[in-house]
Amino acid sequence: MRPVIQFANDPTSGYHVLGIGTLNAEQVRAHPEPLVLKDEAIDGLDAAWTAVTISTPALLVKFVAGDPGPLPFLQRSLKSLITRFPNFESGLNLWDFELLRQVLERGPRAVKVIGFTIIRLIDSLDCVGDAYLFTRLKLLGDPSLNHPLVSLKGNLAEMRETEVTVTETGKAVLNGSVNAVRLNGIDDWVGGIHLNSAVGEVWFERDGVLVNGSA
Repeated sequence: MRPVIQFANDPTSGYHVLGIGTLNAEQVRAHPEPLVLKDEAIDGLDAAWTAVTISTPALLVKFVAGDPGPLPFLQRSLKSLITRFPNFESGLNLWDFELLRQVLERGPRAVKVIGFTIIRLIDSLDCVGDAYLFTRLKLLGDPSLNHPLVSLKGNLAEMRETEVTVTETGKAVLNGSVNAVRLNGIDDWVGGIHLNSAVGEVWFERDGVLVNGSA
């Protein structure tokens, strides 16, 4: 077994480390003592992989609610996957809801909307990039939806050449009047979990926990 170094906390400030890229050279040199992954840690990695790739969320819920064990940063990171599920009230996951809010506040330039979305959720352990958010933004305005939440125009292959505005339905989702999943259904993935309203496979995030779509 090779030893590994785990930066769960900044060695100088004590703050949670969101990624190695947030540390400067001095902080990296002040790294914690290396450790060898023992059987308990290997079992934890196996359990995490299964929780993320299995087709139902029960094991993910169990993993993030259990004892963090020797790999606490792994558990903290996987907790962020709960926010990838649609919220019980809005029907949008955390990133989609923030995108929609930023369209209202910062639109119409898509690149500005995406930039401010990243800034607003900069402390999230669920680190995503602009390409991912641009894809999610276009999905919010997919013309095949019964009720698109945004309207897009321009060159939709380039975020810098795309303009976006909130539809009346989008405004209703933002103010809590309607639920996007109830209006448009959902066909999305969180790890190996297929959220598919067509076959009744939907789970919502509610106050940090998951509830079945029929709740």
